[in-house]
This record gives sequence, structure tokens and C-alpha cells, in this order.
Amino acid sequence: MIFKRLAGAMVAAAVAGGGMVVFSAATATAAEAATCAYRVRHVPAGSALAVRDAPFASATVIDALNPGQITVGRCKRERANWRSVTGIGGNEGFSHKRYLKKLLRVY
Repeated sequence: MIFKRLAGAMVAAAVAGGGMVVFSAATATAAEAATCAYRVRHVPAGSALAVRDAPFASATVIDALNPGQITVGRCKRERANWRSVTGIGGNEGFSHKRYLKKLLRVY
């Protein structure tokens, strides 16, 4: 319950501060990992973090995330140094963990 309250407060603060928040409509099942909220970091203004279709640097870019943006994804790493996240367009893919700061576990 406390995590839901914290998540709600975090999202409200991001929206009030002009930040962009992206949430996926997918619900987690028992077999899936928990969902965490992430903030995009170490990305220069005017650039975007690539969301790729596979957890490899050479994979195709399918979406993007803006600097400072808050998004959700699986808490568990999909592959060493890669996280599953949801991009601006709602596409689920992978971004390198160096550019994502885990904020909290949403559910």
C-alpha cells in the first residue's frame, strides 16, 4: 500500500513539475517480474535515450525516452546491464541501465 501511495505522489509531482510520465497498460502476472519506476539520466538535453527491440547495442531502435522522463519497466534485468522499459510511444523494449535510475517498485 505504501508503494502505491509513493508512486502516486511521485507521478503527481512529476506532472505538476512539467515532467513527462509514461505508464504501460500491461498488468503483471505472477510469472513476471515486479514493475519499477525509472528516471532517464545522463542523456544530454535535445537528445533521447534509445529503446531497442532486444537487449543489445546493435538492436533496432523502436522508441525513445527523453532526458529526465519517468517511465516504468521490469525491476529484474533482462540481460546484464539492460532493463526492459516502456518508451514514449508505448512500445516495450530495452535500454541500458547506465541511463536509468531506479526510483521505486510500483507493484
